[in-house]
Amino acid sequence: MNDILKVLFVVGFSWSCFLHGCQGCFHQERLALLEIKRSINHPNGSALSNWVGEDCCGWDGIVCDDLSSRVVSIVLDQKRESGDWYPNVTMFAQFELIELSLNGNQIKGWVMPEGLRNVKSLSLSDNRLNDAAIAPWINNLTSLLFLYLSENELRDLSYLEGFHGIQNLQVLNLSSNGLTDDSLTPWIFNLTSVTELGLSQNQLRTVPWVYNLTLLASVHLSNNQLAGPSILEGFCELKWLHNLDLQGNLLNGAIHPCLGKLQSLKYLNLSSNYLEGNIPPLVFMNLTSIEILNLSINQFVGVISFSIFANLSKLTTLGLSRNYQLEVETESPSWVPNFQLSYLYLGSCMLNKHSGQNIPSFISTQNTLQHVDLSNSSLVGSVPSWLIYNTSLNALRLHRNNLSGLFPQPHLNEISNLRFLHVGNNQINGSLPVRFGTLSPYLGYLNISGNALQGCIPSSFGEIITLGVLDLSYNKLSGEIPPALTSNTSLVILILADNLLKGNMLPKFSNMPRLIALDLHDNSFTGEITRSLLNSPSLQFFNVRKNLMEGEIPSWLGDLSKLASLLLSGNFFKGSLPSQLCQLQTLHTLDLSNNSLSGSIPPCFNNITSWRERSPVTFVMPKEGNSTFYRATISFPFTTKGVEYYYVGIPFYLMTGVDLSMNQISGTIPYEMGDLMELVSLNLSNNLLTGPFPDSFQNLENLESLDLSHNKLDGNIPLRLSQLPNLASFSVAYNNLSGCIPWERQFTTFEVGSFTGNPYLRGQLLGRNCSDGALSDANDEQGDGELRIIECELAYYIFVAVSFLVGFMGVIASLVFVENWRTKCFHFVDKWMLKSRTP
Repeated sequence: MNDILKVLFVVGFSWSCFLHGCQGCFHQERLALLEIKRSINHPNGSALSNWVGEDCCGWDGIVCDDLSSRVVSIVLDQKRESGDWYPNVTMFAQFELIELSLNGNQIKGWVMPEGLRNVKSLSLSDNRLNDAAIAPWINNLTSLLFLYLSENELRDLSYLEGFHGIQNLQVLNLSSNGLTDDSLTPWIFNLTSVTELGLSQNQLRTVPWVYNLTLLASVHLSNNQLAGPSILEGFCELKWLHNLDLQGNLLNGAIHPCLGKLQSLKYLNLSSNYLEGNIPPLVFMNLTSIEILNLSINQFVGVISFSIFANLSKLTTLGLSRNYQLEVETESPSWVPNFQLSYLYLGSCMLNKHSGQNIPSFISTQNTLQHVDLSNSSLVGSVPSWLIYNTSLNALRLHRNNLSGLFPQPHLNEISNLRFLHVGNNQINGSLPVRFGTLSPYLGYLNISGNALQGCIPSSFGEIITLGVLDLSYNKLSGEIPPALTSNTSLVILILADNLLKGNMLPKFSNMPRLIALDLHDNSFTGEITRSLLNSPSLQFFNVRKNLMEGEIPSWLGDLSKLASLLLSGNFFKGSLPSQLCQLQTLHTLDLSNNSLSGSIPPCFNNITSWRERSPVTFVMPKEGNSTFYRATISFPFTTKGVEYYYVGIPFYLMTGVDLSMNQISGTIPYEMGDLMELVSLNLSNNLLTGPFPDSFQNLENLESLDLSHNKLDGNIPLRLSQLPNLASFSVAYNNLSGCIPWERQFTTFEVGSFTGNPYLRGQLLGRNCSDGALSDANDEQGDGELRIIECELAYYIFVAVSFLVGFMGVIASLVFVENWRTKCFHFVDKWMLKSRTP
């Protein structure tokens, strides 16, 4: 009876609209939507600004029924700007919703109103819901077919045991929570209607319930803790299975042969596990419906012939990469592919070991190929021109092989569609094509580093308006940097290090406003640091080590406020250190060593925030353009503990250090340097520093390496310096230090070379024993005082004796050699003697 009344209502309402016309949504629903808008924006948000007018059915995210004009769908993903949200239950009670999506709105608590009993699709992913916020209302959603609760804070769903309200669920996504085996069983056994199940990125170890869910067509269990060879066997009975994702688990053993029974399987991802043994040919020859197959990053061995995939006509993606002991033969036996691949990943395998180690020839038949990875696969021979030009390829990885010959030259006006090209670390020689930039208009990433390229950098590179990353380092390129290249406003990373480049560091009118990394080390650049660097306000990494540059370090470098690494060592810079460097709040590494700098160390170094407080380097890549290819590896060299390391990845983001060694810096070490508590390495050696060892250094709790050798420091080594927990490398050799060497903790591990060259320094290591503590220092000071008194007395007596001899011999010499003086002297003596005899 109720259904008949509903039908009559809809027919009557529609007939009324036909006769009299309808204007938008219901007034009551429009008011409720405005209340939702205010709640999302509270207290200071500005979302849904286009929700204006009477017809709320036209508002963004709102869908109304065509007949009734009632709101049936609300999709308001990622509208909340800040703060936790606790939606009011009454706001949604006004609608007859079928779909509600509030993903990414920082929902912390949620009480489901009675008005949502008819909701068939509910999406609350990427919020902050926990178990307590879910339990009170989920049992009421008896019409629910699609439930999305991924990326929340769910830990235990055991309260769903015995509940039958969601037994009709078809799609359930609980990925990226903290679910364990106990929190899923036994209630998940009852979801017999589920066809799609998402449980990725949880903490599951077993999946016994999978046998019971016979209608499953799609299962996502990536990045859990599933282990053992038997896991795969459990899925073999799911005859409707289309998608199986087990990436990033702990699966081991061999691939179970029963997988070959899954005739309906379209997507299979077993990458990033510990599967081993041979890849069974029959299993994959039988998967005739397969479209995407990924077996990368496992421990497969033996030889596999690519011909086993020949008849998989629907195959579009194949991944075998990073199975380091797997030999892949694409040339033998002869075969003809029935597929057209879009993605091919064979990196870090042994390719064609027994058939010439050449680039697979079947690739030339793949007209839809977009991405190819053949890196680190022991390939030899030359790079064919057809692989670069006139193909559908967007990305090509050939780095870390033994490819040689000339860089591919285009035939006539062949255009390259490549967005990403990495052929670094090969043996490619010759010069780059003059028109390469013109014929590669879409490149976003180009890496040809570590080859044997010669000649000049083509100015046509400046025509690639999408170029974000260019790495030509470790070649034999010569000449100057073309002005067109450094006027490319899309460049984000420019690496030209270790070549034979000369001239100015940058052309005069360079303009790279998006540049974040510039590496020009180990070339022959001359002149001063180019002021056009100020046109790159986002610069974070600047390296011109080991060039022939001169002049003073410009004070305007302090205006590059985002600098995180400033490396200028091994040049001919002179003058003092500009105090404006203290404006670089994000500076992590400063290397000015091996120059001719003078003056004193600025005391304002403690103004640099990243040296006082933990603040990792953050590289912000542009989002527009070809940003998906901006995955360049940025590394920087820094000498610490006497060894030059190249920092990359997490160590790169965390490393902090100052190296001012091998200059002519004088004065005392500023006491304020003891405030730099985040410093990992400090090297002030081989300078002209004087004064005492700063007591404030005892605060450098993160310091691992300290080198103050070859200066003129005096005084004692502070006893509390031995309490620094991370100090592993230390040297104060060749100074004028005195007193006792602290002999505790790390100091007992340092060798004699750390202290040699200080004649008044004492300690067990130097064979000059002393007692611990202040008494030792006092004795040293008393001994030094007595030595100075003895030295003064000795000097006094020597002075008196010399004065007497000089005076005496002066008188005798006068009497001997001056006759007039001698006559007067004798006359005076005779007169005095005669007078003394007269009574």
